[in-house]
Amino acid sequence: MSVEGLASGNVGIDVTSVSNLIVRNLVSGFPTNYAIVPGNDMGPITASLGVAVSPWGNASH
Repeated sequence: MSVEGLASGNVGIDVTSVSNLIVRNLVSGFPTNYAIVPGNDMGPITASLGVAVSPWGNASH
């Protein structure tokens, strides 16, 4: 699934429930790019787009 062009709000990806899998996202331009409550599984979040930390990683810039 791809979601593009979200232009409002203060949080890019805001996960408030548990048992979700958050992987392979790129979020930028929000005061808070990721807000994810405990109880979820997610790939690592990196601020460096040129460094592949994990194939399941999430990027923030």
